[in-house]
Amino acid sequence: MPERVKKESIVKRIFEDDMMTPYGIRTLSSHSSKFNPCQYQSGSIWPNDNWIILKGLKSSGFTKEADLLRSHLIDAIITLKNPYEYYSVDVDDNIINPDNLINKPCSPQAWTVGAFLSILDDKF
Repeated sequence: MPERVKKESIVKRIFEDDMMTPYGIRTLSSHSSKFNPCQYQSGSIWPNDNWIILKGLKSSGFTKEADLLRSHLIDAIITLKNPYEYYSVDVDDNIINPDNLINKPCSPQAWTVGAFLSILDDKF
């Protein structure tokens, strides 16, 4: 399979509704039997990981998708008003109050701050 086709397949998959939210890409599909958005790595959203995905999208020529993810991540930080290590979104696309999570995310989190500064720079 050509490299571009592989990349397109991955991009298509992570932008499906069970992975993509209005606030970023989940660590696990909401269709998984192990999905629990309140758990540490069972469907939460990590801004730093999303920033890495964003850089990959942009460098691979997926500009439209990169712009959409960038917009979602900016919406998250505006909504949360805090640079959390990770955050969670329920199946109805509502951000869950970080104080209600089983494992409380660090905040402010340095790598989240770095990721968002890069995202806002628009030269990433």
